[in-house]
Amino acid sequence: MRSRPRSAEILGAMMAVERIEGPVMLVHPQGPLATARSGMMIADVAAGMQAEAARIGALARELAALRSLRETAVETLADGLSSLQDARAELSQAIADRRDLPPRVGDDETRMLALLNSVRTLQELATSLAERPSGASSDLPVFASARGRLELPVIGAILRRFGEADTAGINRPGLVMATEPGALVTAPWYGTVRYRGPLLDYGTVVLLEPGEGWLIVIAGLDAVYPRTGDVVAQGDALGMMPGGSVAGDEFVQAAPVAGRSETLYLELRQGGQAIDPADWFDLSGQRP
Repeated sequence: MRSRPRSAEILGAMMAVERIEGPVMLVHPQGPLATARSGMMIADVAAGMQAEAARIGALARELAALRSLRETAVETLADGLSSLQDARAELSQAIADRRDLPPRVGDDETRMLALLNSVRTLQELATSLAERPSGASSDLPVFASARGRLELPVIGAILRRFGEADTAGINRPGLVMATEPGALVTAPWYGTVRYRGPLLDYGTVVLLEPGEGWLIVIAGLDAVYPRTGDVVAQGDALGMMPGGSVAGDEFVQAAPVAGRSETLYLELRQGGQAIDPADWFDLSGQRP
């Protein structure tokens, strides 16, 4: 009589073991009842692990979709940036071809190259150009009327003003500005492009003559649109700052891009002598 409850217990355990799949059918050292209990525990754990595996699989598929979407977005943005740069160049050329201004009047190229080879400083070059103006100033708006209200040629922040020394102790008679990479540079006033290209240690420059005896020096550009001798209007595109080609990762990593900047240098000269641009340009909103 006493053996019947024990037999029933063993029989129930064996029936439970038969319902358990896989390795849990292994016999537990403590007997069939312990085997059944451990099998049920493992079955519960397996169900939870299976659910977690399904969740992880869904996340992995979502991550793969996001990666694919990111790659597509980067390619689209890169194509858009390239198209924007091409459009800027085409727009500046269209403006140059259609504006109602005097025709191109340039220096003889051979004479200009000889002049560049003979000068050692920007002041020497500015003085030489002031002594032989382009002759187009009489057909342009009077430069003196723009005193105090000229727009800066690029959007940016002034790092150093007229005569302020840099970290190396070198001072220049102009403004140094920090700009965004690839920023568009425009003409502050109507004028004749006396020279465009590399100059001494200033990098790529544009020398703009807004009036007889005057010279606006804009240095640090990458691409320059007008040619030497072209007449430009106020606000016309002169070129672009370096850094306009953006890598794919920079579209999705905002912090490194935010820290990047380029440097533009701006001078104003009269009769070859540098004068403080702050008297002519609208510097409202800039630091003292």
